[in-house]
Amino acid sequence: MRKGQDVVTLVLVLPLLLLSIYLTRKGQLAGTMLWAGIMLYVAYTYAIAAFHVHFNNLFLVYIVNLRCSFYGILWAITCVNTRRIYIDQDAPIRGAVIILCGMALVYGALWITDIATAIRTNTVPEPVLVDNVPTSAVEVLDLGFYVPMLIISAVLLWRRNPVGVVIGGMALTFAPLMGVAVVAMIINMARLNLIDSVAPVILFALTVIVSTVLLWHLLRYTEFVDDAES
Repeated sequence: MRKGQDVVTLVLVLPLLLLSIYLTRKGQLAGTMLWAGIMLYVAYTYAIAAFHVHFNNLFLVYIVNLRCSFYGILWAITCVNTRRIYIDQDAPIRGAVIILCGMALVYGALWITDIATAIRTNTVPEPVLVDNVPTSAVEVLDLGFYVPMLIISAVLLWRRNPVGVVIGGMALTFAPLMGVAVVAMIINMARLNLIDSVAPVILFALTVIVSTVLLWHLLRYTEFVDDAES
């Protein structure tokens, strides 16, 4: 099932990671935002592999990737001088806030409904049954970390807080990467006759397009400036 995501990681994520390193070394804010979002994608992916996938020979690889990406996120957030971040008046703040809140609402409602239904019917959520695991790592990560991050970044961006630019850029980088990965997984599962419908591809494709456009505009209208100029 995850072979599709592996292809996306190699073909799309790895080149973007190299690009983010290049831009960061040139002192561009876009590089830091891309780096943080890619590290979030890697951390999310390998947290699922470490906690959700049955033990296999790559278990230590999952741990190493999770550790490196986690500290990569910390570096991006804590080592950025937010006083040097300039937000142009034409930056699409309102659009970014609407999309971030919308994503938080969709993911939150989806998983809370799934969990509430399982509790009400005294059963377990479908992802747990399908993967034969104790709990769903995806639901834990989304409800415990990703949804709150979307809300926090939306609030900070609305206030034009520079920290919100970093966190919001990270969220808007993560969204299309994971969206493409999910689309690839769905297509691969359909090819193997593991699912009957590929209709969810439409929703994730829409997420990819909208978040990519917003990320592009956010990168265009934010930058590092000298302390004297800020």
